[in-house]
Amino acid sequence: DGLRPLGERFELIAAVRRGWERFAELVPAAIADAVFGTLRDPARLVATLGAAPPTLCHGDAWLVNMALTDGDLVLLDWALATAGPASLDLVAFTVGCASHVDLPRAAVLAEAREACRPLVDDAVWDATVFWALCELGWNKALDATTHADPAQRAAAAAELAWWVERADAALRRGHRVAWRGG
Repeated sequence: DGLRPLGERFELIAAVRRGWERFAELVPAAIADAVFGTLRDPARLVATLGAAPPTLCHGDAWLVNMALTDGDLVLLDWALATAGPASLDLVAFTVGCASHVDLPRAAVLAEAREACRPLVDDAVWDATVFWALCELGWNKALDATTHADPAQRAAAAAELAWWVERADAALRRGHRVAWRGG
């Protein structure tokens, strides 16, 4: 509710509020409660993510911030760089950009898991997957309910359901005591 006055002035804040409202309507209550509890009190999630050895994270791993030169990937716009587990950038890329990669989303996520396995244990991996839903659940829900193109609405709804399944599996694996807010 503290964002309501800002939402009247800034379109993005209003969209985020609408997205989280839609999220609460679309996903199972247990998942919504876990996400909202973690957003209210992220300390345990942060502590779990902090248990992994820190790596340099780009912080904004989207296609618009990537360039290919001579077969090498160059990351652009390091304004959001931080230290964190290797899984953060890989999962952020998967949640935001997997639809632009010529592989199924599950294959992209599996490759990401393998790439960071030496540095990221199962608890940190599950926390990262859950974090992805905390990070962009609002956006997926908003697109699933308001996108002008019916095909895009359907795709966003399917993507939201896919991420909810992954977060639910992470919660059921039993690591939630360590990182779920509430």
